[in-house]
Amino acid sequence: YFKIIFSPRHELRTVPKDFVILLDASGSIGKDRIRSVRNAAQSILRSAANSGDRFNLVAFRDRYSYAFRSWQECGNDSFARADKWLSNVAAYGRTDVFSSISSVLTLPRSPERPLIALVVTDGDANAGVSSTAEILSRFTALNDGLVSVYMYGVKSSANRELIDLLTRGNRGESYIYGG
Repeated sequence: YFKIIFSPRHELRTVPKDFVILLDASGSIGKDRIRSVRNAAQSILRSAANSGDRFNLVAFRDRYSYAFRSWQECGNDSFARADKWLSNVAAYGRTDVFSSISSVLTLPRSPERPLIALVVTDGDANAGVSSTAEILSRFTALNDGLVSVYMYGVKSSANRELIDLLTRGNRGESYIYGG
């Protein structure tokens, strides 16, 4: 028997990242789920952030709106402003998944920072580009590996095909709430 131990010559540094949380605030989410969506965003902000990370928030329906005009450094002050913005997010309208997620590609980028999109949705695209196949092919072609996409389905009947395939094709993972 023998044992091999691999250890780095020096400690690996944490690379600062930019991440944007896209929240489905369409009518199909409803009043009860929008509370859960807000809570999920608050939890993600406080648990996924490292020193030096930056973030933004987006509420999307048939149109999308960003919480901030530019990236926010992670910290108590910016989290408090995010909480205030989140408290005003209401569920109404239809869902344009493609335009909303594509908007992330227009954000200012630093090449040394990974860009991560975290999408909380039911995946029911019913405005703009609404065909699952077209959303998958068009976004993946536009993205070309620039943004890692992670998606969280908020209900058991979420569009599993869109959520699973959009993340796999864009260096991410998905989870669908089963309750």
